[in-house]
Amino acid sequence: MDVIVYGTINIDLVAYVSRFPQIGETLSSLEFKEIPGGKGANQAVTVQRLGKQAALVGKVGTDSYASFIKKVFVNEGILTDYVYSSPKTATGSSIVVVDESGQNFIITNQNANKELTKAEVHLSLETAQKAGAALLQMEMSVEVANYIISSLKHLNIPIFLNLAPVVPIDAQIRRLVDFLIMNEVEAEQLTGSPVTNIEEGKLMVKELLEQGHEHVVITMGNKGAIIGEKKMIQHVPSPIVQTVDTTAAGDCFCGALVTYWLEEQDLLTATKKAVAAAALSVTKKGAQPSLPYRKEVEDFIKSIIS
Repeated sequence: MDVIVYGTINIDLVAYVSRFPQIGETLSSLEFKEIPGGKGANQAVTVQRLGKQAALVGKVGTDSYASFIKKVFVNEGILTDYVYSSPKTATGSSIVVVDESGQNFIITNQNANKELTKAEVHLSLETAQKAGAALLQMEMSVEVANYIISSLKHLNIPIFLNLAPVVPIDAQIRRLVDFLIMNEVEAEQLTGSPVTNIEEGKLMVKELLEQGHEHVVITMGNKGAIIGEKKMIQHVPSPIVQTVDTTAAGDCFCGALVTYWLEEQDLLTATKKAVAAAALSVTKKGAQPSLPYRKEVEDFIKSIIS
């Protein structure tokens, strides 16, 4: 087992529109889809499609969406021993609106996701200690997130924390993770300093490294990513693509970064491949339907190099 992912499992209710509505306006969609999603699920699917074995730890309801999503996981090959079911709360959901330029806004309803407990996490640690790396996000209670990070640290497993959304997690706990990953909006929310361009991003990475973080990654949308570690801060540009839907691009990046880091043991090389995978994902509609397979990424990288 290569990567254990702790995080949200949702059904995405996606409306594609010509433009975003104004406040109080009713707008007809061009298309509507129900698609499996959730940060944890998307990241686990990415890991699996890129050739590593993923195990997912999370919680769903006992409704029809839960059955549908679990079948998707089984078909993908993801280990689901620790996908728990809540008898009283619905499966998590996200309302996603995507305009014609591919930009989106998302309203997430955590529902069963927020019921994941420390006891349930504890049961997963036997599998976690066999993993090459762990990946988590913050769509869960802070108490459970703290427990996950502290427990994984004791097991000496490389921890990748996607600080999404930004929540008041203790700075000491945050510094226990090996790789801190955020987008530019989340970086500003964490520090209070804007990240609107590459230079500001580099300064932000430098600041977080000085605070005691070992590796820092800030994603910048179509500008790529900025990475930092002991003696290196570098911008990794994104390939230019025709954007169709940016939903799950960040999740694709995180899953790809862990996957390629396990292979390369080098943050810069892994980030270059992860940026390419994320760029490829925005050329397709939907969260999980957009997540690329390994050969697609390899062929895409060859095409942009040649």
